[in-house]
Amino acid sequence: MVAVSVIVPAYNMERYVERAVASVLRQSLAELEVLVVDDASQDRTAAIVQRLALADPRVRLIRLAVNGGLSVARNAALAEARGAWIAILDADDWYAPERLEKLVAAGRAGGADLVADNLSYVMEGYLAPWQTLFPRRGPSPFALSPADIIRGSGAGYPKTVVSIKPMFRRAFLEAQGIRYRDALRAGEDGDILLRCLARTPRVLMLREPMYHYLVRRSSLSHTIGDDRLLMIKRFNEELLELYRAAPEMQRWLRRRGDRIDRYLRMKEILVPLSRLRPARALVALARDPGILPYLAAYVGYGLGYRLKRRAILAFLPKAPEGAAPPLGVRG
Repeated sequence: MVAVSVIVPAYNMERYVERAVASVLRQSLAELEVLVVDDASQDRTAAIVQRLALADPRVRLIRLAVNGGLSVARNAALAEARGAWIAILDADDWYAPERLEKLVAAGRAGGADLVADNLSYVMEGYLAPWQTLFPRRGPSPFALSPADIIRGSGAGYPKTVVSIKPMFRRAFLEAQGIRYRDALRAGEDGDILLRCLARTPRVLMLREPMYHYLVRRSSLSHTIGDDRLLMIKRFNEELLELYRAAPEMQRWLRRRGDRIDRYLRMKEILVPLSRLRPARALVALARDPGILPYLAAYVGYGLGYRLKRRAILAFLPKAPEGAAPPLGVRG
């Protein structure tokens, strides 16, 4: 019997995918399978996974001929998953050794359809996490409601609650007909989480950080494209209909839509600035002076966040230069 199917979508992840798969294979819960979906990679990702599959039959490689994005890759694995539970692992992240065992036990004890744990954020090149999503101290397990999820999310802001990586009861997903939206190439985790929570009351959360989330330097300056933001907004409007009987969620979803609109307006100024085109940014600001207070708050928040991270990283141990990504983290 397969207790957990772990889905690992991978696109050009030759540097990281072996660590991700190794963290699953060393789990204290042995009754599992690892479904790695190679999303038409152009590097050695598929070859590395094929080698791992030959060494351990719990690893299965699924190859896509055309790159479809995270949602398409995850759905391809869901179609073949056999586990009672479905867990997601991004190919550059990794699990603590007892993660799956503890999540399965908590899900069974609490009768939950969704169960998740805290996240630790590890900056690439360092050996210890610089922060966690939730404080480590406090009651555990605790419950997150749909309103808790949407209240803690916001377009363009780091460290949002929708970053959690819940484990889903497969029978629940199948009974509700829930899959990732193929068209969605940003915000996939939050979208499926909120659609699930429209049909089940809560996510059961463990406070222990057992999912290690890698913050890659190449992603620090990444901004979501306008087309993807508009897609998130479109599906946000569908969520409004899904939560039509929940007034509090209606209010928060509308606020979320407003935040997306404001972020799109801010990008008219931020993108030219990032490309060293201040004149174009000033023209955009002159067209939309009402965005200035929100822009100032956004920039101030982001600057404070980066300064805090830099101060903490100064005291954390670094990985040796050029070394392969380590499997464990300290702290």
